Amino acid sequence: MTGIASVVDDEEAEAALEAADRVPRTVGDPATSVWVRIRPDAITGRELLQV
Repeated sequence: MTGIASVVDDEEAEAALEAADRVPRTVGDPATSVWVRIRPDAITGRELLQV
């Protein structure tokens, strides 16, 4: 996936991420964490089929 990453600084968005059991990105000090949002421009890869 390629796209633009940005720090989530909206309190409502952070609360929604925490309610969905998501984990924030830790930067340097483990006590410091930030939410990062990636707005995808392109997604590539392989499709896995269940046989």
